[in-house]
Amino acid sequence: MMFKEIAFQSNTYQLTLVLRNQVLRQPLGLILSEKDTLNEELHRHFVLLNESEVIACLVIITDHSKQSVKLKQMAVSDMFRKQGLGSSLITKVEAILRTEGIIKIVLSARITAIPFYETLGYSTQGNEYIEQTIPHIMMSKSL
Repeated sequence: MMFKEIAFQSNTYQLTLVLRNQVLRQPLGLILSEKDTLNEELHRHFVLLNESEVIACLVIITDHSKQSVKLKQMAVSDMFRKQGLGSSLITKVEAILRTEGIIKIVLSARITAIPFYETLGYSTQGNEYIEQTIPHIMMSKSL
């Protein structure tokens, strides 16, 4: 497996859109939309690759203070789930962010993903809300 940060609109970025659609939208009867990818040229994109195949990806949005970020659109290919790859991807991204002075990560977690993020040290905040037709909750972690 190879971990790397990729460029917006690269061929690999296009593959992340396919994976994100397959994992995050199609099971809900939705399609990854322009709204889902709005301003992604301003965001950072990270992947785990198996040769040239994107097997996991996530997007990082830096806030204006440059001290915290939002993690979004975390996806792991169905064929590679339950192998620790999602945890590995997040851990590698966190290490990079720490060296850059980022002190906090926030994310909007599907209720079903709360245990996964809790094992990585994230805590829930606030009340449940509906996003993309299903319950979510905000989570955060101090780096």
